[in-house]
Amino acid sequence: MKGQAGAEFALVLGAVIAVVVAVMLRAYVETELSVAFASARLGVIDAVAANSSLFLAAMNYTASGRNVTFLPRIFYNSTPAGDSPVVRSMILKKIRDSFSPGAPVPASNFSTIFHDYYVAFP
Repeated sequence: MKGQAGAEFALVLGAVIAVVVAVMLRAYVETELSVAFASARLGVIDAVAANSSLFLAAMNYTASGRNVTFLPRIFYNSTPAGDSPVVRSMILKKIRDSFSPGAPVPASNFSTIFHDYYVAFP
């Protein structure tokens, strides 16, 4: 009887650990995305602060699987700024600084454990 009780205890303990790990993993994925979004907003704010002619109207993102695309709506003297390599670089640099400072600044996207981050201009 003691052997059966020990096996049942191990089974219940294993199930509890599996549930805890699954919940913590999902929380980590959400935290990573939240930190990246906050970093992207700071990158846009830095770009706007460096050029007084720029105006940030909105900062959105889309997620599809591993790919997360940030969509800053930036205006230059009241007209859409369009594609801006400088702003893209500043956003990706801020994301890079949050996850792996000292790594080279990415040109088009930055990859982490769970997501690949891109910047597109609507």
